[in-house]
Amino acid sequence: MEYSDREILILSRKLIVELKNLAVIISRIENHSSSIAQQAKSDYESHKTPPILRAELQVPQSVVKDWAGENRKGKPLDKWALSVNVGTLVVVAVYATINFFMLCAMRKADTTTGDQLAAFKRVEGASLGVGQPVGDISLGEVRVPIVNYARVPSPRAWIWPHVIRFAKGKRPSYVKDYSFGGDDTPIPPGIAYGVRLPMEFKEGEIDKLKDGTETLWVAVSIKYDDGFGEITPTGGPCWEWNRFHPEIWDACPSFSFAHLPK
Repeated sequence: MEYSDREILILSRKLIVELKNLAVIISRIENHSSSIAQQAKSDYESHKTPPILRAELQVPQSVVKDWAGENRKGKPLDKWALSVNVGTLVVVAVYATINFFMLCAMRKADTTTGDQLAAFKRVEGASLGVGQPVGDISLGEVRVPIVNYARVPSPRAWIWPHVIRFAKGKRPSYVKDYSFGGDDTPIPPGIAYGVRLPMEFKEGEIDKLKDGTETLWVAVSIKYDDGFGEITPTGGPCWEWNRFHPEIWDACPSFSFAHLPK
């Protein structure tokens, strides 16, 4: 059974109202007992007769009988009121204890439900990955596929490809950064999305790649919505063009996204 915070608050308020009602009942019983005692006292005062002025004090038998009768009436009433008060306190204690355990059970159920929901999000939430570039660089363009490995589509993603050419041991001779996504274009499960990157070669630059003078890297930074409103941290792979097998891209030997725009 699942309970929201609103339902728990409503139950707590109902408990407070019930406790207030019990307090009012106890107060009325006490007032009633007090009124009976006061009535008995007033009756006693009204039946008093002035003392007879003689050597010894004599109390009329009628007053003694009336006082004794009222005194006997008061004792059962006091015991009854005490019993009612004690019984009421017991009922309140039992009621409060039951509600306390109910609230504890509801909070435990909410915690379990939250854990199950978190586990469901981790298993079923969108999980995007970046595939290796596809295409012939000599044609001036490659395609980078984006793969959703989960069963839940991602409602949006941010993709930042980076094309880098450099000679080993030297600064990059070419760096180009691109930006895609960020809109409401969903990425469904499977390989159903990709970005195209132009390979901007000047005359003779592609020959440097083929003879190994320079190296070509394509790195991709990506973050996305997992389908449940959570945005993943930025990360992604780096691929190196293999000059011996032009259709194959290898993983970069060492790479950091620290210097790349996000």
